[in-house]
Amino acid sequence: MLLLIPTLRKRRPREGRPGKARVGHLEWAALDVDVGSVVMEVINVFVNYDGRWSKKNNYIDYKITGILVPRNIEYNGFVDLVYKGLKLEREKADLTIEYQVNDGSPRIIIQNDDHVQFYLELKRKEDATRFPLCITIEMRQTTASDEGSNRLPPTDRAETMVDYQDQPIVAADDCERTTQPLCIETMSDATTRYDGEKTPQPLCVEMSDATTRYGGEQSGNVALAKLQPRRKRKKMKEIMDQIEEIIPIVEPNECYEIYEKQLFKNKDTLSRTISMIALKEKYQYRVFKSDKTRIILRCVDENCKWRVRATKYNETDMFQVTKYNETHTCSLDLLQCDHRQASSQIISEHIKKKYEESGRTVYAPNNIIEDLKNEFGIDVSYEKAWRARKIALEKIGGDVDKSYEELASFLYTLNKTNPGSVADIVLDDENKFKYMFMAVAASIHGWKHCRPVIVVDEIFLECKHRGSLLCACAEDANNQIFPLAFGIGESENDESWEYFFKRLSEAFSERDGMWIVSDQHPSIHEEAAKSYPNALLGYCNCQLLQNLEVKFRGVSKALAENFKGASGAYDKEEFEFYMSKLDKAHGGIRKYLEGVGLQKWARAFSPKSRYGVMTLNIAESMNIHDENVRDMPVATLMEWLRSMLQDWFCIRRQNAEVASTKLAEEAENEVRKNFEESSKLTTKPTNDDIFEVYNKNKSWVVNMKQKTCTCGRLEHDQLPCSHSIAASNKMNMGIYKYSSYYYTNEALQNTYHHTVHPLGDSSTWNVPDNIKAMKIFAPSTKNPPGRPRTNKIPSAEETEKTKVKCGRCGRFGHNRKTCKC
Repeated sequence: MLLLIPTLRKRRPREGRPGKARVGHLEWAALDVDVGSVVMEVINVFVNYDGRWSKKNNYIDYKITGILVPRNIEYNGFVDLVYKGLKLEREKADLTIEYQVNDGSPRIIIQNDDHVQFYLELKRKEDATRFPLCITIEMRQTTASDEGSNRLPPTDRAETMVDYQDQPIVAADDCERTTQPLCIETMSDATTRYDGEKTPQPLCVEMSDATTRYGGEQSGNVALAKLQPRRKRKKMKEIMDQIEEIIPIVEPNECYEIYEKQLFKNKDTLSRTISMIALKEKYQYRVFKSDKTRIILRCVDENCKWRVRATKYNETDMFQVTKYNETHTCSLDLLQCDHRQASSQIISEHIKKKYEESGRTVYAPNNIIEDLKNEFGIDVSYEKAWRARKIALEKIGGDVDKSYEELASFLYTLNKTNPGSVADIVLDDENKFKYMFMAVAASIHGWKHCRPVIVVDEIFLECKHRGSLLCACAEDANNQIFPLAFGIGESENDESWEYFFKRLSEAFSERDGMWIVSDQHPSIHEEAAKSYPNALLGYCNCQLLQNLEVKFRGVSKALAENFKGASGAYDKEEFEFYMSKLDKAHGGIRKYLEGVGLQKWARAFSPKSRYGVMTLNIAESMNIHDENVRDMPVATLMEWLRSMLQDWFCIRRQNAEVASTKLAEEAENEVRKNFEESSKLTTKPTNDDIFEVYNKNKSWVVNMKQKTCTCGRLEHDQLPCSHSIAASNKMNMGIYKYSSYYYTNEALQNTYHHTVHPLGDSSTWNVPDNIKAMKIFAPSTKNPPGRPRTNKIPSAEETEKTKVKCGRCGRFGHNRKTCKC
């Protein structure tokens, strides 16, 4: 057989050697030898040409030929071989040389020496029919004879190894182009801050005003998985790292089977996968040999033939299974309940997967022990289950102390992806964390369309360094919690509230008729009055009731019912009705409530409308009281809250856009209920504006011009009451014009008009070096004595009242000693 072999370097002809013919810039040797006698290693390569790429990314309608390629050939020689095999000349045609791992998979372009060596390495280990070359030919000069050719025009010769179609990057929506600088404050300087305290000197990093994509990259069209050609030869490891995503490589927790020639991401992934298989199939193994380049596993039974051998794949971190005997002949005596592969690390991988798949937040060690027994039939100790749970939570949320260092990069990226957000960190003179504040731009824009009532609350955190999550929320047109801002500070600390309200007032300006509603913590009202001097201050009725029940223990069971009636009454007559009942229960209740301030909790004495916002339910609405949410590291908690906002804004925006009613759903239902009641009322006009509305028992006066009714509902709730609806129907006037804008569907759409953009994976963040280099240490905390409490103290509404049953008469409400039967 006549075989053309390209030589890798020039040599002078020797006597007795065959003659040579120069082709292009390579030396070729014509040898008439038997193929099997050639010492140089050559690889059979099929070449598909004169075809086209289908819409499904398959090369079709092609012709086929074949070439023999030396194993150590360089790129130029490889290209010359292809030209030779296709009988083409370099001067007349350009070639695009590609191949695919599987049909329909992204195309891989061969463009340099490293690409050639990688391709030949794949070919050497697989069947000769795998990975044929697919050639696209572009003739440099078009002639008449070429017009009927089925050769395709050349593909884009952009320097990408994996040929994905360009995808437009999503940019921020119509948020303002200006961005707030990220301020990292330190308390090291001696300048004066509020009331003589040290003023933090901020380190401000101005954000670029360029439109950014999620994750911080500049907008535009880019090709994925780019491989930039370099003059210097790359190592095989670099090539493998760049094209790893297109090769079927096992990732952690990705499969529960092994077979020969299977590739694993690294040695650790291989070990964890086999350990999980061992748990599932109820056998145990031991490590016979293990080093940086190989691992050999054998069954614990020396007579069993089960074996696994894997070696390092070339110069990469990947490991490939080279031998696998899956047959187990081990004795049942060796299958113990205490499985040697059931380490806390392996169990943590299983737990982590359950957390991610089920979305569960509470997974106690006892539940872990029970699940492992049911799934794998193994017994683990409580301590091992607890350690595995701790490891799993750290893998999900990250290290607690390291999380503080991540805050600067997190808030910087938040500012970059959500222009207009307000983010701030305060450190002490030792660079230890003190406070932080976060308000997303979408919440800042939406606040002006919510009712002017801000509810603030404090939620105690259960992570390693404790602290409190400070929250500020409003209510949207549909009575849904609308988060405004979050902060982290020390628990029960006046300075924390001072810092939080200072930043809150900078992000959310004061509005007419504004209320600040909170519990009775004195620092909250003091700092709220400084930051919002014209705002009205109110108390949460549920927490006030809880304080009443503690202060007046043993008072009648009707305490809660009568207090709720008094606080929710719309007129003073109804208020006095319930207060008289409280006077009978205990004479000190009225004095206590009047000392608190009637205008702060009683609707009938409110100088301006509270729009029905009388209680706090922030933590319950956001599920923050779940144990594992409060146990998250700070950076993870902030991202969890941002992600929650992202979901809420998206879902509620969609619901508002498809709504067809004038008012939001909750308000619309309330008005329709009042409309039905109005049909039973009789209306007598006094003039064009004032009407008397009455039924058999009572009458009310409605002033349509001033939008008031003697029932109090119209001015306090800012929604049409049944009496105002009856007057409107009498005069054939519109009902909805007596509703506040803050209940309309238009307000709801405007509230969620802006988008909360995701930050992307932290590995893709483009953070300046001065932000990355910042050292933020965990705060110094002193754990309180005793076992820390993990469950919150239930509020008055959440407490289940136990019913006392008499053992003598069987009735409820008293016991045998007090029975009068």
